Amino acid sequence: MGPTAQIIAVFGIVKCVQLAILHLLPTLFDVSSSLLLEDYSFEKQILCQLSTSSEFIDSELSKVCLLLLNNTIDKLVVWDAVYFADLFVKGPQYEHQFVFCPVWWRLIKSFPGIKGAVFYPRLLMATFVANLAHLAATLVLYKLTLAIFKNARIFSPKRMALCLLILYVMTPAAAFMTAPYSEPVAAFLSFSCLYLRQLGLDSSPYVILDARHKDETKSVDAQSNEKSGNETTHNRAPDAFYVGLYILSGAFAAVAYGFRANCLLLGILYVYDLFTVKPFPSPSPLIAGLLLGLSFVITQYSNYASICVGSERGEWCNSKLPLLFTYAQGHYWNNGFLKYWTPNNIPNFIFGAPTIILSLLSVRYFREVYPVARIFPIICVNTIFTVLLLLLWHVQIVTRIHLFLPIVYWFVAGLLTQPNFKHRRWGQVCMGYFVIWSVLQVSLFGAFLPPA
Repeated sequence: MGPTAQIIAVFGIVKCVQLAILHLLPTLFDVSSSLLLEDYSFEKQILCQLSTSSEFIDSELSKVCLLLLNNTIDKLVVWDAVYFADLFVKGPQYEHQFVFCPVWWRLIKSFPGIKGAVFYPRLLMATFVANLAHLAATLVLYKLTLAIFKNARIFSPKRMALCLLILYVMTPAAAFMTAPYSEPVAAFLSFSCLYLRQLGLDSSPYVILDARHKDETKSVDAQSNEKSGNETTHNRAPDAFYVGLYILSGAFAAVAYGFRANCLLLGILYVYDLFTVKPFPSPSPLIAGLLLGLSFVITQYSNYASICVGSERGEWCNSKLPLLFTYAQGHYWNNGFLKYWTPNNIPNFIFGAPTIILSLLSVRYFREVYPVARIFPIICVNTIFTVLLLLLWHVQIVTRIHLFLPIVYWFVAGLLTQPNFKHRRWGQVCMGYFVIWSVLQVSLFGAFLPPA
């Protein structure tokens, strides 16, 4: 059985277990979910009216259909999924809804209804797309890992990549990668961005790695050959195909931003490349970065035009830099500098602590223990993300919004697949956390308990 078949099998088992846990949980007690689902409860009868050659089969299938909708699918509509499910049908009605992953709900809203039903068909489609994107993200991450660590010396790149597949399927984010959230799609687009960028860089004769960051994934001979061949390769024109792949990575980053705003941090990659790819300035990082920047500008202008133009909204509309996202984060969700650092939020810091600790340890590991020059810019993104999270954002959501970066999964997979016994033991501890928390998180999510 090849790696693709293996991951699909593991993926299917994990998803079935998660859905079984949701199915067995007690009934929802979240008022917002109940009110929304009650408005569209009539659609269940429409969708579960089946027509086969046997009335008995129709009756039994209808019961199964209703059972799955009532006891499983409905339990996916909690936390932010309530907002998404409403947006899938009605679109934004209040200004804070405009910042909810605008490309995600627009994509799902474009799907037609079935037999006059709209809410549940789109909810099911969103769930299907999210799970398909989770699988696709895992497979792209496998390819990215092989590209990054193909010459690794202390562990087998293929074993590491296969281990990584299991880790990412069993991510601590768990239900957030099964429910109709935008995180799986953002992760797929982000990993595609990283993979295309890496393909472009690996095939470019102009890539200059900082000598301070020796790439330990390359053999000594390869590094020597690179060094001796620099003078020759710099005179060779880059392949237009790979330049196109590199620029395409910027397009993937731009779309990823429409699914998760934190994907804007991927722009750091192109700033880094701007100063390390010769000749300076190289047009490729500029073009790719501008695509992401354009996505940001269009999103902000769209919000401004929809709410402020021709209205007397005031407040953020009259500011020198009218950014709805910044205003909504502070006004509606109390995000801001150290605003979350209060005694009552200590439990939320505890919820986020394992992922934050793993994030920081992964930075240290790939900078000091096993430095890898290729992932240095990704380390920069990860570090800035972690700092912003700790200082400005809701800390407990880190397990799901960190999914667009692979560094934690590389770290744990590296620990599990190297010969150092002590490191392998710590990798097993991390793996235990992944398994236990993924089960607990699904249970907490379905019961509308934190962390969100």
